[in-house]
Amino acid sequence: MRTLAAWVAVGLGSTALLLARDPFVYNVKAAQRPDTELVDISYSVMDPDSAWLAVTVEVSSDGGSTWTVPCGSCSGDLGPGIPTGASRAIVWDAGADWDASWSAHMRVRITADDRVGPPPAEEFAEVPGGSFTMGDSLDEGDADEQPTRVVTLTAFHLGRHEVTKALWDEVAAWAADHGYTDLGPGQGKGDLHPVGMVDWNDVLKWCNARSERDKLTPCYKDAASATVLRAGRPDSVTCAWSSGGYRLPTEAEWECGARGGQPGTRFPWGDTITHDQANYYSTSLYAYDESPTRGYHPLYDDGSDPRTSPVGAFAANGYGLLGTSGNVWEWCWDWYGATAYATPAGRDPRGPASGVFRVTRGGAYSSRADGLRLADRHSDLPAARFTYLGLRLARGAAVTGRTHAGMSPHFAVETRAATAPQGVLSVPVDTAAQASTTGWWDVSGVYALTALGRPLALTLLHDARGRITGTATYTAANGAVVSMPTKGAMKGPAGTAVLTLTLKGRDTAKTASVALALNLTVNATKAQLEGALTGTVTVDGVRAAVDEDVTLPIAPPMDGSWLLAFSLTQEGTRISGTATLAFSSGTHYAYRVKGSLDGTAAVLSLAADSADPGTKGFPIRTTITPREGGGATLDHFSATGYGQTLGW
Repeated sequence: MRTLAAWVAVGLGSTALLLARDPFVYNVKAAQRPDTELVDISYSVMDPDSAWLAVTVEVSSDGGSTWTVPCGSCSGDLGPGIPTGASRAIVWDAGADWDASWSAHMRVRITADDRVGPPPAEEFAEVPGGSFTMGDSLDEGDADEQPTRVVTLTAFHLGRHEVTKALWDEVAAWAADHGYTDLGPGQGKGDLHPVGMVDWNDVLKWCNARSERDKLTPCYKDAASATVLRAGRPDSVTCAWSSGGYRLPTEAEWECGARGGQPGTRFPWGDTITHDQANYYSTSLYAYDESPTRGYHPLYDDGSDPRTSPVGAFAANGYGLLGTSGNVWEWCWDWYGATAYATPAGRDPRGPASGVFRVTRGGAYSSRADGLRLADRHSDLPAARFTYLGLRLARGAAVTGRTHAGMSPHFAVETRAATAPQGVLSVPVDTAAQASTTGWWDVSGVYALTALGRPLALTLLHDARGRITGTATYTAANGAVVSMPTKGAMKGPAGTAVLTLTLKGRDTAKTASVALALNLTVNATKAQLEGALTGTVTVDGVRAAVDEDVTLPIAPPMDGSWLLAFSLTQEGTRISGTATLAFSSGTHYAYRVKGSLDGTAAVLSLAADSADPGTKGFPIRTTITPREGGGATLDHFSATGYGQTLGW
């Protein structure tokens, strides 16, 4: 059963409760780099059961209503194989993708996906899911091959051929530099021959190393320490079957794949065998051994072991697998059990829970024809190393994956050519007036609270006019989940504004109801909201009062260091034009200006430019006086944004 975990983060677009195995994107931020057309994007991502994720980025210019801004010119931590962790970075070249454009309501959306794609088709063949008959249906083998049983398997992938010595060496070299301290070197007749002289623990560690190298989640862990198996020979090993990493096949998977869809035959190709079909030791002991050449395979017998053939030297079976009979025995996951087939197989059997020997399958260059039969079972001690013992890799079916997206707060992007400001009453305005304020606090984000000791999750969206909307989820003591909309507002002077929020709803079974009010005040010094949660919670007809202190961290205020630049014209005493409010972070807001001349000062009202809907929440009134010799002085300023007022 999946468990629920509550992740807390300040950022938009994050759900409050996520399945513990899902990826989680948080702390998404974006800002245009000063004096450039580059946008710096940062984010953090976690996933309890995936070390690597596929990350994509999208860009919106309308606050997240649509995601159509082109963003192909991105570089950094995006694409497949991105490791989980904090402070991942992406750079977007907005000038290349979105030239001559601007918006103060840009957002980026980062999506993490823990999907595991299929392995490369040239190396792996897909074995379809379904049922097959496992064991000796010809009644000619050993007792451990019977009774036959019907086994049902989930689709999986199996290596088209045995692991070669070249591939073993390549991964082993990587492993030696990444914490794998005792991986066996293996042995092989040539680079394209199967690796041998590798024991069962070597093979598991090598599978993990290849998974980590290829940015897949490794399968095998030391059961005692629950850590990834990279060294040693632990008494017990666990396998994360759904991780998507490289692993050994189970005995049932091996036989299903080796049969290639051929039911009941002795070999993958039929019921007789010759040296044209496999690398083995031919004798006259078995009527079905019809090879005209006897002994070792004449093409590969050079007088000393290993007498292996290159992988892929013989025809493929119905699933496209090569060399499943002969050449080298192949390790399987299962403990060997002489009476294992007497137990009903069920779905995806993985062998006995314990044992002394591990299963090996397929026969070798030194095996007689009976050892190459599809039903033949063999086993060795996990520490065994022989020139005729190697491996074939398996991987699970491609995993569709779980996703989660996190969104940044609003920011501005400007890729238009700059224009010089005009004058005020024929007196040029330089970069206008500059001041520093406490700034407006945007409380959009995801918050985790409690009411009567039970979790209460909030997702809030704070708009430029001070309105707050969102959703709340309360999990009652009887397990009922109450999901409800939230509604409220932020009002007051910047730095001490008050947030009020109402939460009211009940679960679908009507066993629990909530009627709560949240009243919080900004504490600018501590960058947090402080106040109380009050009201009632009713569960199974019993009403309880709620009166709890609440403290919630919030993001720093919108950058309060700003510039006002005007472009104005005068007709008599009337003044009109445009203005730009620019924060040092790169955020810009555009305004239409109307006003009048009052002596030597211009009294101005600034309203949102129709091309910039984001400024609707920021009406400004100001008075400027031309300075002798050029420029102007800002004498008075007041503005309202996010429901908060600031000015002097």
